[in-house]
Amino acid sequence: MTNGTAGPEEATPVEQLSSLILSSTGSLPPDPSPLFLCNFLLCTSVLTKLDLPLALRKHSRYWSLRGELLGPSALLLHAPSPLAMLLEGSPFLVAPAGARNSLGQRLIYARPRFLDWTVYSTASAVACYWFVFERLLLEDPIVAERGIVAVDNLTGVGLQNMNPAFTCAAVRSISVMPIRWEGAYRVVNNNDLFHSLFFYVNKFLPRRLLAKMDVLGSKHERLLEVLPEEAIPEALGGTLKVEGDAI
Repeated sequence: MTNGTAGPEEATPVEQLSSLILSSTGSLPPDPSPLFLCNFLLCTSVLTKLDLPLALRKHSRYWSLRGELLGPSALLLHAPSPLAMLLEGSPFLVAPAGARNSLGQRLIYARPRFLDWTVYSTASAVACYWFVFERLLLEDPIVAERGIVAVDNLTGVGLQNMNPAFTCAAVRSISVMPIRWEGAYRVVNNNDLFHSLFFYVNKFLPRRLLAKMDVLGSKHERLLEVLPEEAIPEALGGTLKVEGDAI
């Protein structure tokens, strides 16, 4: 990425963004990690041209909503993480290692049937949601630039898994994540409950996400349009083993 002709001692793009954050807020970024800051540049750049003001706005919106939902804290990547252990027992959202399409877009795999509200609180589920994305952004630097492919498997989902407060927080979170939403969003194994709820939820989803949404029902073979067989979970007709799918 470039922003005009760079001199030998010119600040790097990440340093420029950090300086902009400091001048606009009076303090350093909540997490000044160059790797994490770079995500805001990657998801807002066009080809090799930077858009520093847009990256600054994206960064501001990210930490503003994050603070509202999670409180003031740094990234949720402390080891051993209680969030990682919670997700291990009730894995409603996972990013299987190495599962991506030919464009380098990573698979995000959601299984709302694991949202057991005797195990999760609204706050802990929201924190786990952010944890999965933050870990993905730090582990896979090209995610911000190339985007993701999301697959939502609604097998076994019922009213007992529904939580309007969590759904609202998750939908709001989507709009501020430093990720290009370039890949498709596929919903599979949906039932009548999904159609009833979607009528309400779609009013709050970003238009660009709705435009890429495809409700497949049981037509799992159409996942091959966006993912290779080795990146499609076995439960959906592919060869990718995802822990918890047999439950």
